[in-house]
Amino acid sequence: MMEEEVRVALIGCGGICGPHLRAMKKRQEERVAVFCDVDEERARRRSQEYGVGIPDIMTDYRKVLERPDIDAVHILTPHFLHPQMIREALAAGKYVLCEKPMAVTKADARILAETEADARLGFVFQNRYNPATRECVRMVRSGEMGKILGLKADVCWKRDKNYYSDGDWRGTWEMEGGGSLINQAVHTIDLMYCLCGPFSRVKGCISRELNADFIEVEDNSHAVFQFKNGCTGLLHTSNNYVEDYPPTIVITMEKGRLELRGNSLWRTTGDDVEILIKAAPVTNGAKAVYGNSHEALIADFYGCMRAQQPFWLNAREAYPSIWAVLSVYESSLSGRWVGYHETGIKG
Repeated sequence: MMEEEVRVALIGCGGICGPHLRAMKKRQEERVAVFCDVDEERARRRSQEYGVGIPDIMTDYRKVLERPDIDAVHILTPHFLHPQMIREALAAGKYVLCEKPMAVTKADARILAETEADARLGFVFQNRYNPATRECVRMVRSGEMGKILGLKADVCWKRDKNYYSDGDWRGTWEMEGGGSLINQAVHTIDLMYCLCGPFSRVKGCISRELNADFIEVEDNSHAVFQFKNGCTGLLHTSNNYVEDYPPTIVITMEKGRLELRGNSLWRTTGDDVEILIKAAPVTNGAKAVYGNSHEALIADFYGCMRAQQPFWLNAREAYPSIWAVLSVYESSLSGRWVGYHETGIKG
């Protein structure tokens, strides 16, 4: 068991840094010692927001990794940087918690999933920790509502020109890796995997509508997933809505339906509809659609670190959702079904 204070570096001080630093601010056994960003002033603002001690401000993540006093890093940078930073941080002996997605190419994702057995690596899929998600997964797996027959998901958010003007990496294939699927809907796809199990194949299509003048990636998509258990899953995503509507998954079962609507859970049996879990107010200052569960995930990650146990949300567990996203892109180009990549990866 590790008993001394853990010193942490947050690498990347953009929007997603907020939930991480607010979660870390409540931690007593870990302390953010460094805020690192290529924009020094942005890192300084995050340090002031953290307000605990006097963290160092750095602009070169490699210099952060060279510091022997840094035990763990959170990688919160643009998507295309994730695989390289993960490898370098692990090579430097650090514990690593990386935001989604794990990669923007299948090649990088496969390398991490097939060869990275390091127990120090974890990924952020905070929605798995939502009380509504946990109860929904429990009910599905218990069989109390009978066999799962299929599911459908919708992720309709608002991402306009103002959003994409925040940095030159958003809206590009090279650096963001995609649009509504890889950035907004990947969490929902991950929950579809949690609920229905391993994927078998996928066919889908992407398009650009309202955001076509200022992005090169998709702002709309639809896809059909088939799972190894025989179920079919439907997905619709859009960044053209007027608000960030709570992502919704409807699971049809033999004895009724369950509906995950954001952080709430509904059950329909015949004509009866009941709320099993009502969404709690977001108290961490994040967007409502983010929920409160970054805190639970981060606590779990550091609990595993202190106990010197592998974090369960590792590269292999994070792989199916990014496979699904990248396979929709592949299918949209080819017009064909894409089968799940089997070699060495536990689906």
